[in-house]
Amino acid sequence: MKIYYKVTNQNLKSCTTTHYNIPDKYKIQYKVNEKVFGADDTPLFVFKTLEDAKEFVPRIPCREPRFFKCEVTKPRKIKYLSYLADISMFFSFIRNKQLRKKHKEYEVFSPTEGTLAVDSVKLLEEVFI
Repeated sequence: MKIYYKVTNQNLKSCTTTHYNIPDKYKIQYKVNEKVFGADDTPLFVFKTLEDAKEFVPRIPCREPRFFKCEVTKPRKIKYLSYLADISMFFSFIRNKQLRKKHKEYEVFSPTEGTLAVDSVKLLEEVFI
């Protein structure tokens, strides 16, 4: 079993969705030892290494982040991410090719090294840094 790493806030919620105005169903609540899926088949994000996860934290508004070892399903590389005028479009954007073509004018940037999209995340144990 390959181990990956997940960053959450103190309440085991996604750091990236907690601070933005997006629908509640996309604000994922993680649970230890329980497999969690994204809403509407949207991917969740994890990191290949603990170092990759640590490098991600300064890029997001997450006070007191928590780091976890985790198991995942269907890990895959991410080619790019995008800032969209409406952050709630983000999840549809990354999985919908037609929508990406329509919104080429938005800034595109490379994700943090080691970032992977996955179908599910199961937090295993907290890593204290």
